[in-house]
Amino acid sequence: MKQHKGILAATVLLFFLMMLFPIWGNLLPQTGVEGMNENRELTEWPEGGSLKNRIAVITNYFEDRLAFREQAIAALARMDIALGQSPVDRVMIGLNGWLFYDEEGYSREDIRRTGTLGESLDYIAEEQKRTAETLKAAGADYRIVIAPDKHTIYPQYLPMNCRQGSGPSHLDEIYEALDREQAARYVDLRPDLIRESGTSNLYYPTDTHWNSAGAWVAYQTLMDALQPEHPGLRRLTEADVERAEATASGDLAAMIGVAGEWIDHYTAVLVKESAAREDSFNGMDSWVNDAVPDGPHVLLLHDSFGPELIPFLKESVHRLTVGSNENFSLSAIGDPAQYDIILAEYVERNALWLTGGLTEESEDEDGGEWDEGDWE
Repeated sequence: MKQHKGILAATVLLFFLMMLFPIWGNLLPQTGVEGMNENRELTEWPEGGSLKNRIAVITNYFEDRLAFREQAIAALARMDIALGQSPVDRVMIGLNGWLFYDEEGYSREDIRRTGTLGESLDYIAEEQKRTAETLKAAGADYRIVIAPDKHTIYPQYLPMNCRQGSGPSHLDEIYEALDREQAARYVDLRPDLIRESGTSNLYYPTDTHWNSAGAWVAYQTLMDALQPEHPGLRRLTEADVERAEATASGDLAAMIGVAGEWIDHYTAVLVKESAAREDSFNGMDSWVNDAVPDGPHVLLLHDSFGPELIPFLKESVHRLTVGSNENFSLSAIGDPAQYDIILAEYVERNALWLTGGLTEESEDEDGGEWDEGDWE
């Protein structure tokens, strides 16, 4: 009987200690989990207010700081991932380890073909026609370059609950509007990327972007579009590049807390020997290539897909100048007559930015210079 009472007392004591442990744990160092981000700030200690409100805030304060809280969140997230459920709304877990980005449901709508851009198409056509006419009058060849979203090139890896529907995509609608109104010329990168997508990974499975192999395919498509009117371009061939096996863990993996655990294996395409030297132009990054003396001066206004194109483009032109596509303004780029070709590159999910077009003044204080932290 005494033995049973001893076991019962020990059990009660153990339970009591377990209840207290989370409070004691607040005195222990919090180790954190690399890559796991709840996307919110922890509750701070209240500095005023009513007693009722302070009690509520203090309760949240201690709940936010329970011992091993971050590890518990990470463990739950990994359980979701193992079941094919994303712990982050912006990331879709696809098949075979492929991750896809979805911002506020826009990509899902586009994938399923459940919405239309409607009146936005009229604004795009109007603004792009005005932009193209302004730049043509200055002697610049203006081209729109849309970097396809990963789901456009690899729909077969989308999750089963978000399969590609029938009908036109938002990008199909945009291109149709540009053609109908003869608004501006564009370079459709999709056919070549889709055709080459089976040869190797052109996009990172754990990232939103294309890799250098994808950019190499896009570069060749650009040369097909530009060379007939700009024979001074020097087109790189397979003899000018080398391929190397590489690994990476991308931004989408970081968003769901598995950075460094989910690894992409791909074949990188690298320029063997660069002839371009760094320079600046109108306060923007620029390169001059004396090996292409008769080549054009190209202005590339880009987002986070642009950096993979730059190593190839700067070997093909006499001067390449680059800036943010958020600064498509005369105050940022200067006189458009200084450029032979102006490329405006946008990722597919941001194609609605085409409703802006060329403006007089820039809203960005950095003068159009691209910074790696500007985009995810």
